[in-house]
Amino acid sequence: MRTIGSMALLLLLLCGSVTAQERNYSLKALTADLDYLQQQLYNVHADPYSELDKKKWDGLFERMRTQLKDSMTAAAFYKIVKPAISYLSDEHAELTAPGYFTNRALFLPFSLKATPAGFMTDTVWGNSVLKKGDRIAAVNNVPVAELLQQLNTYTTGFPDERKEKTLVQFGYLYGLSHPFENTWNITLADGKKLSIQPIASRDWMDYLKNVYGTGQNKQTLSYKTSGKTGYLTVPDFSVKRDGGLDQWRHKIDSFFALAANDGVSRMVIDVSRNGGGNSAVGTVLIDHFYSKPYKSYQMNWRRSDEYLAVARSYGSTDDEYANLAPGKVLHRDSHQERPSESTPKFKGKVYVVVGNGTFSSAIMFASIIKDNRMAILIGESPSMGHPTHFGELYSTKLPNTGLPLRFGVKEWIRPAGKKIANRLEPDVLIAAPTAEKVLAFLENK
Repeated sequence: MRTIGSMALLLLLLCGSVTAQERNYSLKALTADLDYLQQQLYNVHADPYSELDKKKWDGLFERMRTQLKDSMTAAAFYKIVKPAISYLSDEHAELTAPGYFTNRALFLPFSLKATPAGFMTDTVWGNSVLKKGDRIAAVNNVPVAELLQQLNTYTTGFPDERKEKTLVQFGYLYGLSHPFENTWNITLADGKKLSIQPIASRDWMDYLKNVYGTGQNKQTLSYKTSGKTGYLTVPDFSVKRDGGLDQWRHKIDSFFALAANDGVSRMVIDVSRNGGGNSAVGTVLIDHFYSKPYKSYQMNWRRSDEYLAVARSYGSTDDEYANLAPGKVLHRDSHQERPSESTPKFKGKVYVVVGNGTFSSAIMFASIIKDNRMAILIGESPSMGHPTHFGELYSTKLPNTGLPLRFGVKEWIRPAGKKIANRLEPDVLIAAPTAEKVLAFLENK
């Protein structure tokens, strides 16, 4: 499955050429781009109506049309149309404005957290006169509660996910959605007013890497032992063309062979900072410790000529999909997967570590583990990833501004189905899990 991790999506916002963003576009060109965006979401996305019905979608796009003006930049256009992506409930979806935000001082220097006493700064950086724990009442005289409702539509994912993102990414999303200013006026809950200056994107990106569990210590695929425990860290499921899945099999074979030689009685597989990649890597891992048939994911796949053309360009065509009429949905039920009988199986107890960095194909792997009760899940529930989600990314560009657009054409439904809460809950809670915390927990068992 072709996917892209959460931090990779965020980084896409902050790279590329600036020049295109500063060019002015005619009203006709901008209207054509908005029409194209609407057509792509309606016709190609796996399920554009998960939150809004057709009437509400039409109203949203009509309101956006009334905001368009002649001779706007792509960045200004982006600020108007970006909220359309929000209502897809698609945590892989993104409309980006490459280059415009790169290393420019455009962003508020703080994140927020909600408390019974109000909205407080959680992290503050730069030369700000704010400090952690300050209660914020308003920015430029607009109440924070009102701003949170606005900024919610500039992020992506499920409704509960967007609420959390809006707090964590408050200063970033404010800069993304509001006109640039050299200073902002902050009103504290006690009435005090402060003037603060913006910060650059790199400060925000460093912060978000830590929040979402990526980029810390630049993890690599590795194996180590601690007493009777083998600890396998899997930071991603990326499959490169060179070596492909066979290279993964070879590496995982060698690590489990080491575990057998070491005589460990427990194996930990840590995907707590794994942003995804190819779901087949998860299958390879399961082959090494599980021998019974197990239930796989269900799938809903929206038929469109646009995605069919992309699939054919990759030399990948599903005849059943291709023969459907555009707009129809191909449903495939969960089926029984059978682990490879030729792969030696680890005989001890297996633990899988999940956390805030577990996303996309990694959360599919962990959800299969959870729903089939294959191993013990430990760590914390991923805040930015859900077991049932949209995936299999389709990419295109708006024809005039060239803004890149991405979203899922498949809905992946966890083996347990939609009747249970769409949240990956560990069997054992370990907040902000690290190898040290996990090993300490296991030593006390």
